[in-house]
Amino acid sequence: MTAHLRACSILLLLELALFADAALGQSLSVIRKSEIQVFTPFSVEDVTDLPLLAGKLKDPVRPFDVWLTAALSSPTRATLASYEGSGSAPEPLRTLLVEDLNGLLGGPSLHTPQRFAGITLRPETVALLSANPQGDDLVRLNRRLLEDAYPVGLAKNVSELWVGATAPPETRYVFQASENLRNWVDLDDAVWGALSHRIDNPSFAKRFFRLTPWVPLEPIVVVLIGDSTVSDFMGFYGTGWGRGIYDDFKPDATVVNLAWPGLSTKIYLTSEQHAKLLLIKPDFVLIQFGHADVYGCTGGQCTTTLAEYADNLKAIVGAIRGFDGLPILMTPPAQRAFGVDGKVLPVYADRSSAVRDVAFDLQTDLVDLNQLSTDLFNQLGDSGSAYISMGSDLDHFSIEGAEVIAGLVVGALPNSLQRYVAR
Repeated sequence: MTAHLRACSILLLLELALFADAALGQSLSVIRKSEIQVFTPFSVEDVTDLPLLAGKLKDPVRPFDVWLTAALSSPTRATLASYEGSGSAPEPLRTLLVEDLNGLLGGPSLHTPQRFAGITLRPETVALLSANPQGDDLVRLNRRLLEDAYPVGLAKNVSELWVGATAPPETRYVFQASENLRNWVDLDDAVWGALSHRIDNPSFAKRFFRLTPWVPLEPIVVVLIGDSTVSDFMGFYGTGWGRGIYDDFKPDATVVNLAWPGLSTKIYLTSEQHAKLLLIKPDFVLIQFGHADVYGCTGGQCTTTLAEYADNLKAIVGAIRGFDGLPILMTPPAQRAFGVDGKVLPVYADRSSAVRDVAFDLQTDLVDLNQLSTDLFNQLGDSGSAYISMGSDLDHFSIEGAEVIAGLVVGALPNSLQRYVAR
């Protein structure tokens, strides 16, 4: 990659780095659009997470949630009261909420320091707020304030920044993005001629963009191994995140989920699931245990000490490397249990630390799902993340929750797998 970068022209703008090789007929540029040109009111498509948004309004905790709930129309509040989360039909609640939110955009300003206590505003929101906007600018401010209050539940207005790419029409290129110039993800793997890509925010994590020649993907097999928090099995308690991962990969990757309820590292190596793994000999193996190691299983022979847990993980990694597979260790997902401070309890902290240590000792790739899920749950809060679980079980997931957690996993996969991820 270093040689490739030396041959490329580089443009830096708003912390965005664009790499294109002029000698190959490539170009990348930033297209700036006036927000006046692209501003739109909310649409039903802008409600990106209705269960989360409804949860915050149905059981308001923050001052803004309390205020907004009171500002809703009577029909909306009545519909909200009967809404039961991800299992309910989105309509008519979604349409009613959009109508009410758009009714608030015209003013007065939604912002007061007390109302927005505990809500982080984007720098561009703060700048517009300080300008004491009126008219159309006030409308834009109020939309931004609502977006900042519900950054997961509501989509942001169309960005002012796009990346425009051009390449010779006779050659196929891949348009990629990166956070760190090491791990690149495909945004579009079929660039012929011209492409426009919207940047959702100038502080978007993927700050580096490049065009690179397209290379056909070799077919691969990806296997998941672990316990019920990974498995496809659907019980009264919910399912595992593995159930939600299949659509995240391109057809070139075959995904097989060998995870099974009650499997711990103690019994896995002598299990039928391990025998199947040795027969398949996949290219990549995602390894995530912990739940049964801590809580046990039917018969009570599953629990492990931390030392046993680490030794068993090392044995599993060794077995995978024995058939030239690439092991990817994963920390167990956080239990969606909150303390009195409103933060996620560190239930699997010691197991996660052990996984990190094994990954470091054996130099394997690591997906720190415990940290990723902890951050997500803390961001959403108890009521806002309730849709991820199924009923009172805090370790497993609803169908929608499985897809959310699988998305965290896919986003953290190593670079060797990112080209197989469907965008």
